[in-house]
Amino acid sequence: MKEKEPAFLYVRVSSKEQEESGFSIPAQIKFLQTYAKKKGFEVVEIFAESITAKEAGRKEFERMLKVIKRQKKACHLLCEKK
Repeated sequence: MKEKEPAFLYVRVSSKEQEESGFSIPAQIKFLQTYAKKKGFEVVEIFAESITAKEAGRKEFERMLKVIKRQKKACHLLCEKK
């Protein structure tokens, strides 16, 4: 059996309106987990935050980059663009 390729999920909402309009963090996670399963990826970790991209200091984004850089082999980063 072929080993599944690792994937990380990054989900973010930047406003309360965005979260209430069907683009919530749980909705994004569900969508991306379904996508990953269809593509044969194994979701290794999910990074989520509620913060505007206009502000500096997105902690989960920075933490995600550090985790990905430590990987010994190539991996996938999945996010939904709205």
